[in-house]
Amino acid sequence: MLSIVLMEFTAIVVLAALAIRRRAQRIVLTGWGRALSIAGLILLGLQSAVFLLFGAGEMLSGDLSGAGHLVSLAAAVLLALLAWRCPLQGGIALLLVGLVTLLQFSDPTAKTIMAGPPLLSGALFLGAGISRRSEAIPKENPSN
Repeated sequence: MLSIVLMEFTAIVVLAALAIRRRAQRIVLTGWGRALSIAGLILLGLQSAVFLLFGAGEMLSGDLSGAGHLVSLAAAVLLALLAWRCPLQGGIALLLVGLVTLLQFSDPTAKTIMAGPPLLSGALFLGAGISRRSEAIPKENPSN
């Protein structure tokens, strides 16, 4: 579990540094890139809702160890916001977090809840970042 937290922390720091560095650049996602990014956010939002449900439920029932779920919630929300800002790098970071998480769990249900959303969202954000890059490449003018 510690490796997941370290991987999430590293991904957040790297993406935050990229977002701060690119602060002046305005990233505009249109068409498929925007749709893929929104789908990625929805998946991470569903995972965040599960973390909130588990964390709040455990803490309200008197088990303060439920705060651990709130750490995962904060990491998922931060990764989602940073991936929205830098879709290509965010997609790669989410895929790495998902792979590390996938290796940590043996239960299929835990893999689905913990590793599924970052892997799928990572693929969606990666696709959005690639589509944005392909739109930014100027096309050859056939009249030349």
